[in-house]
Amino acid sequence: MGPTPLLVLLPLLCAIGRTQPTATAVTEYYIAAVEIGWDYVHLDDVDPVSDQRKRLKDAPQKYIKAVYREYTDSTYTVPKPRPAWTGIQGPVIVAQAGDRVVVHFKNLASQPFSISPVGITYWKQSEGAGYDDSTAGQEKEDDAVSPGGYYKYVWDINPNDGPTNSDPECLTYSYSSQVDTVRDINSGLIGALLICKASHFIKTQCTVSFVLLFAVFDETKSWYGEIGERRSREKFKRSNRRKEYHTINGYINSTLPGLVLCQGRKHVFWHMIGIGTAPEIHSIQFQDHTLQVLAHRKVNVEVTPMAFITAEMKANAIGRFLISCQIFAHRLDGMDAFFMVEQCPSGPDLRNAQQEDYNYEEYESSFNLVSFPPKNPQVQIRSSRGELSKTWEHFIAAEEVTWDYTPHLKHTDSKLQSEYLATAPHHLEYKYKKVAYVEYTDATFTQRKSSAKTLLGPLLKGKVNDQFHITFRNLASRPFNIYPNGLTRISPLDLRSIGVPPNGTFGYIWSLTTEDGPLEGDPQCLTQLYQSTISPERDLASGLVGTLLICKHGSGSDKDWNLIFAVFDENRSWYIDENLKNSNQISKSNNTDPEFYDSNVIYSKFILKVIFFFFFFENGTDTFASDYMDLRSGEIRYRYYYIAAEEVIWDYGIRKPHQLIKPRKFLPQYKKVVFRAYRDKDFRHPVTRGELQEHLGIMGPFIRAEINDLLTVIFKNKASRPFSFHLQGVYDRSQGAEPVAPGEARTYNWRITIKQGPTDKQLDCKAGAYYSTVNKERDFHSGLIGPLVICKTGTLLTRLGTQPGVEEFALLFNTFDETKSWYLEENLQQYCAPPCHVNPEDPWYHISNKFAAINGYVAETLPGLVVARHQQVRWHLLNVGSDGEYHAVHVHGLPFTDHTEEEHRMGVYKLFPGVFGTLQMKPLTVGTWLVECTIGDYQLAGMRAKLLVYDPHCVLPLGMKSGRIEDSQITASNHRESWEPHLARLEQSGYINAWMGQNKLSWLQVDLLKPTLLHGVQTQGVRAKLRENYITHFTVSYSLDQETWINYRGNSTRQTCIFYGNMDSSKVKENHFSPPFVARYIRIHPVNYERRPALRMELLGCDLNSCSLPLGLQKRQIPDDSLIASSSYSSLLRSWSPTLARLHQQGSANAWRPKNNNPHEWLQVDLGKVKRITGVVTQGAHSLLTQMMVTEFSVTVSHDGQSWSSVLEESSQREKVHQENEEAVTLFDPPLFGQFLRIHPRGWINDIALRLEVLGCDTQQGP
Repeated sequence: MGPTPLLVLLPLLCAIGRTQPTATAVTEYYIAAVEIGWDYVHLDDVDPVSDQRKRLKDAPQKYIKAVYREYTDSTYTVPKPRPAWTGIQGPVIVAQAGDRVVVHFKNLASQPFSISPVGITYWKQSEGAGYDDSTAGQEKEDDAVSPGGYYKYVWDINPNDGPTNSDPECLTYSYSSQVDTVRDINSGLIGALLICKASHFIKTQCTVSFVLLFAVFDETKSWYGEIGERRSREKFKRSNRRKEYHTINGYINSTLPGLVLCQGRKHVFWHMIGIGTAPEIHSIQFQDHTLQVLAHRKVNVEVTPMAFITAEMKANAIGRFLISCQIFAHRLDGMDAFFMVEQCPSGPDLRNAQQEDYNYEEYESSFNLVSFPPKNPQVQIRSSRGELSKTWEHFIAAEEVTWDYTPHLKHTDSKLQSEYLATAPHHLEYKYKKVAYVEYTDATFTQRKSSAKTLLGPLLKGKVNDQFHITFRNLASRPFNIYPNGLTRISPLDLRSIGVPPNGTFGYIWSLTTEDGPLEGDPQCLTQLYQSTISPERDLASGLVGTLLICKHGSGSDKDWNLIFAVFDENRSWYIDENLKNSNQISKSNNTDPEFYDSNVIYSKFILKVIFFFFFFENGTDTFASDYMDLRSGEIRYRYYYIAAEEVIWDYGIRKPHQLIKPRKFLPQYKKVVFRAYRDKDFRHPVTRGELQEHLGIMGPFIRAEINDLLTVIFKNKASRPFSFHLQGVYDRSQGAEPVAPGEARTYNWRITIKQGPTDKQLDCKAGAYYSTVNKERDFHSGLIGPLVICKTGTLLTRLGTQPGVEEFALLFNTFDETKSWYLEENLQQYCAPPCHVNPEDPWYHISNKFAAINGYVAETLPGLVVARHQQVRWHLLNVGSDGEYHAVHVHGLPFTDHTEEEHRMGVYKLFPGVFGTLQMKPLTVGTWLVECTIGDYQLAGMRAKLLVYDPHCVLPLGMKSGRIEDSQITASNHRESWEPHLARLEQSGYINAWMGQNKLSWLQVDLLKPTLLHGVQTQGVRAKLRENYITHFTVSYSLDQETWINYRGNSTRQTCIFYGNMDSSKVKENHFSPPFVARYIRIHPVNYERRPALRMELLGCDLNSCSLPLGLQKRQIPDDSLIASSSYSSLLRSWSPTLARLHQQGSANAWRPKNNNPHEWLQVDLGKVKRITGVVTQGAHSLLTQMMVTEFSVTVSHDGQSWSSVLEESSQREKVHQENEEAVTLFDPPLFGQFLRIHPRGWINDIALRLEVLGCDTQQGP
């Protein structure tokens, strides 16, 4: 059937169809990947005289793209109608918590593709992304659907995936193909996924909803780039072969059709999605409109790759308005579109109205006239609260000035100049002719209002319902104007593109409406800009910009400090030629030199202090943040950390022998410097990292503190060059950040204040960082970085200084550039000796020495990300990379919850440079899940890790006692006499029935053949020659490769956890590993023992998918009527019915036996629902001292009990016959999926008799 909530796909969205929330509604979509020809310019219905048509001189050629398209049914022959504005994107998939979404995907393209969603929980069969996640067989079919293939994706929308009370009506997410992330997305495979509240479907009013895809498509990275070029249309053969397109819904140059909405409609929702495989940042503005994003008013919305934003807008004015990226380079690349606001249901059709239609000639004569409405009365009632509105009058001129960017520098400041400023001839002495806004006292423009010298215009401040009357005089030599960002009412007309000529004067009225003012979640005042908009980029580069504050009712502090960070590109200034002409360096300058261009991009900072007098009283109280300690909270804690900077060898997780490293690739390893913890101030005993800390990788140890704590860090520099120690955000300037020389130590003390900790609305702890600041960039790329966690008082209660019941991970997303490391030359000398040759001019030299890493590990090699299902997990995410290194953090199948202000759900977290974020989740689905920066270039470069979510209830004997672990898998360092390793099995019987080592250095090792999750160990001693032998204390070590061994530490405060063993030779002692760990090899090391180190043991654990659980036959969770058979044997005394086929069934008749012994008999188990079946445990029986057992059997499985599939040999595709013995475990690899399982005996001893347990776990259910 078709999707019920298709409503959001349409421009007009009314509550028809679903009238009330339904239980587990199933919505089906028939979606295909199809190949089409695509023009980035939509040529239909474009006015031939419009500005867009003029911009089509650079029109792109037609490309072949792969896109998602929806069809009416499974024949995939009739496409569903789609609004014109949807453009290149696929159909919008809409659901609410509790729904089931079934996507029938058909690949009609020529490359393998998939569908992978963001922001929801799903089973492995519907992930749509392939990586090494310990799955096989049917669970891999979703990863890539071959050309012509079909796959059914089933997504059950969990309640924890839906919007919170603080979220908008619908959360905006996406789905895309993840076979090859970069190529698939650049080919066009992307669509929107909306997860909505139930109220969204039952509202009675109509809403308008659009999905805007802000995408950068790079045709050189598409599957079809060159094919599309060869098939380009004749009319575009003279194009400049442009390859990268900044688009909105796949269109450029304002050619996106169909964005039409009605004036005054209450709910207009824009679902904005950022897409791109490179870290592009867009600043999107809706002309003359503001947006509500969560509880904030926005004029510009930052859209980055994999950003998902739901914004609400009120369309109050009729006309055509521009949606554009305010980053000028992107605007020039065509990232803009128009939306039309019409009077509905009747009114003038402005669909084809152009800006050129307005006649501005009549205003040319009025540039020297200023006419404002009567000023009396100036004070009006602002609202029902009785507050007064006000008219603010300002006289502002544009004046040309000579500006010095470095007035604070003296000629003697040679260190600062050499470090931060370019040297001649690559600069113009940092003095430039510019134009600035200057305020005067009255309309005569003779007396300046302030004598302060600043490049920024005067600060303008008002409250909602106030008005600004601006008298603007242009005293510059070319046309300019003054125009505000973030205001919806500017009169007399849209004057954005109308310039005031030199010596002209013009009057503006700016009204501050409720649509412009702060919302509940905003600060007291919103900061906006005003600027000249004749040629926005060049006007701004010339200096015309100022600050506009729009404040709430009753707001207004006495002092306002405005800190403005500005980048002025003097190359784009109107005065660049004049500045070049007047420069002393003109004869040496070359304006085509890239270094010369960069030197004229000035990074500046302005601080303005302005005093206003807004008097207000509110219950006689003031609210402010204090730097002082909260003395009401009780005692002050003292926390001490001993941290050293020490040099190590680091391989980024790429453990390859030197001879296997290919030419022009990375070095096999690098010398780096890292922060590491020690036990005391002597710095002789390092703190060994255990299972809870190993994920930190290259980062230093956690520094944790609470509000009111006195934190002391004793830092010792054990490296070969000076470094320092700095806490981000907790720095006390009285201590300075002077370098610490090699071999020296320094003590730092900090007082943690309320301001530095989390607020009441935030999570209990928040993230920060510490690092060295001698040369911040080089120190960081050398490896000096660590996580800082500041918590609310009373949070860190455990012996390890952590919060009970919360698992914490700190992840640093960063590209390490070894060419910026202090150890570059040393690494090259060590690992690139002749004939190896280094060419710094070769791009590969820079590419091969960059590592897109998580905690210093690349390509899923980061260890230690292991967490229990339903465990509260707190993620501290860090990004301290360069200014262009933006990351989008995504965990497959596991959405985050953010508590920055209110609780919000999110599928991807935006991590900007210098940003530290703290998020929470409770994983619901077991398995191995990818943690990644989902921006394609970083993902492919290796910024990926794996998170293992396990079921803590899946704790089973691994086979020492049963014999499933074979003798060859058990080895030891040594043994006494005949007490060999293979005898170390729990409850082993016989005269010689255990392993016995020679001394404390002995160890016993078990090879589990594959990585396994270890939960515990059972130990037992032995009695020999009438003497007891047992181990009283032992340690455990483990490995994945038998090369790197790790001593288990767990929750112990010691370097290695010492387990208490046995107290006698017969009783079994069980020890649990908390937390569990992943290993293939495990060793038991005796520490103390009685007489001899003797051991019998069993290992407890589970497979990595936590899918070896008994499904309920033995414990009778599966009822009797779920067991049937082809026949059963009965006699006068007893009946061997199928209901007796339960493991360890007792009684005189205690198993299933068929009427006849033949290979056509079978036993069937109904598991109640579809399960992931990983194995069976089979057992025979006895009758009158006669042993009966099945020695060979085959297996069939079914979803419905009607259609059966046999388990086949992988090589021959013939029926697979499993061999068994008494109480044998048979594993299915790959696992089976079905509700019904049949065992077909093929061989037996004496008679067929079978008792059974089925192993497995829950899995995705069919629709």
